[in-house]
Amino acid sequence: MNVSYIYINIAAFLCFALMFVAFCAAERSREMRAWLVLLGDLVLWTGGTVFMRLHVFPSYEFWYYVSLLALFSIAFLVYNYVYQFANVKTGLSASCGLPARS
Repeated sequence: MNVSYIYINIAAFLCFALMFVAFCAAERSREMRAWLVLLGDLVLWTGGTVFMRLHVFPSYEFWYYVSLLALFSIAFLVYNYVYQFANVKTGLSASCGLPARS
């Protein structure tokens, strides 16, 4: 039985794109900007996988690298969002629970 799982990728892409458009109408703050950048990255990741599987122009290799770059940047963007959401002002040492240096 040959089942195509492209519908899962398309559904994820549409959900992330809908969330991105919905949050674009929200008031801008540091936290909201970090969240929008993270959602935009998730849209790029899922969009890259959908376009790669559909062999959309320019080529599947281009969409592979778009998807790969977006996938690797998710960790940094999640950290950035948590950093902005926690409203940390003293840097990484305070967010890890370490005492601040004088």
